Amino acid sequence: MEQNDIAINTLRFLQKSGARKKLSGDKRTDAEAKAGKKAGRGKDQRTEDVKAAKAKKQTANQEKTKKAKETNTKLKKGQAKCFKRVFKFGAGMMCLACDANYADIVSTAADGTIQIKIQSKSCDNLMKNCYSYIEARDEAAG
Repeated sequence: MEQNDIAINTLRFLQKSGARKKLSGDKRTDAEAKAGKKAGRGKDQRTEDVKAAKAKKQTANQEKTKKAKETNTKLKKGQAKCFKRVFKFGAGMMCLACDANYADIVSTAADGTIQIKIQSKSCDNLMKNCYSYIEARDEAAG
């Protein structure tokens, strides 16, 4: 066999066995190499790596903070809009008590539950005004 064939067969054996070919000056163990430890990194490079990691983490934190503020703003706007509509709905229900045709709108079922006839427009308005609030709550919780 030629030297070239021996070298190729040796490399194939090393690849199959999971061993790695060490470069000159590489003092890492196989375990360190598998763990991702970089070869030949001096103090200056490690300092730069730490600075880069801190900058990356700071950017990620700033993005999280920005998202949290946007979610909070959305939640407050949606809540105000929804509660305003709920209060209008409640005020309408209180006015209903003074209505002369009260008996036409409110009835008692056989099982004792009270039924109130509500226009579909009232329910549509509640949904339209409260849906963004419900979505914002889900987003803030998740």
